[in-house]
Amino acid sequence: LWLQSSMPVNVQSLSSGLKSLRVLQLDDCSQLTTLPNSFFKMGALKYLQLHNCEQLNTLTESISQLTALQYLSLSACVLFNALPESFGQLTGLQYVALRRCELLGALPDS
Repeated sequence: LWLQSSMPVNVQSLSSGLKSLRVLQLDDCSQLTTLPNSFFKMGALKYLQLHNCEQLNTLTESISQLTALQYLSLSACVLFNALPESFGQLTGLQYVALRRCELLGALPDS
């Protein structure tokens, strides 16, 4: 599923109906500040791309629930500043891109 929008996207209602979704690409979602915990119940998600979501600033500890995740790309999320400690529990990750996330200080120890 690919969503590109400068209008507000209700990610919570989106994620609750797509539990078997494998690919999600959110681009230019300028009103998106964080992903709700319900988002991380998409257990089949393998590919997550968040590009140019200018207000996105962090991911919650619930990201560890995306156990099938293999690809994560965050690009041009200019306010993104932290990955949670649970990020290290995503042992299936094969690719991580963090481009133009200038406020991201360091990766978690995990």
